[in-house]
Amino acid sequence: MLGRKPRAPDDRKVIRAEGFELVDRNGKTRAGLVLEPDGTVLLAFLDRGGKFRAMLGVDADGMPTLVLGDKNGTARAGVVVREDGTTEVNLSDAEGHVRAALTVAQDGIAGLNLAGVDGAARARLTVAADGTPSLEFFDAGETPSLTARPAPAPKRKS
Repeated sequence: MLGRKPRAPDDRKVIRAEGFELVDRNGKTRAGLVLEPDGTVLLAFLDRGGKFRAMLGVDADGMPTLVLGDKNGTARAGVVVREDGTTEVNLSDAEGHVRAALTVAQDGIAGLNLAGVDGAARARLTVAADGTPSLEFFDAGETPSLTARPAPAPKRKS
């Protein structure tokens, strides 16, 4: 490659398609790139056994998503940037239920939500845009059973 003259832009080769599959020597699909009819673009990776392991996508509205799967093909971790700018990281159990979610909203509120095996909210830690923290615990019915917030700062004497 050294010493070769670079190609002019009009001399490049372009492959155009609505989908592409990468296969191994045995013809087994290991990755795919597809443009869905609604405009969603997906790049997916499979392991040797054909199980889902990772997906990177951008939906028709431009929302990016990254999903990682375990050895059984179950989605276990995901990252998404929502249309309003909110960023989420979700961690799921072996059944695919989201058990922990870390969120940073466009307005600056950061939160960590923890759920039980049934998917019900059990705990939430938030930090408001002004830096004020709060911690909430929920009973099995998702009713707040304990809420902790810092005491107001004492007023300074003039």
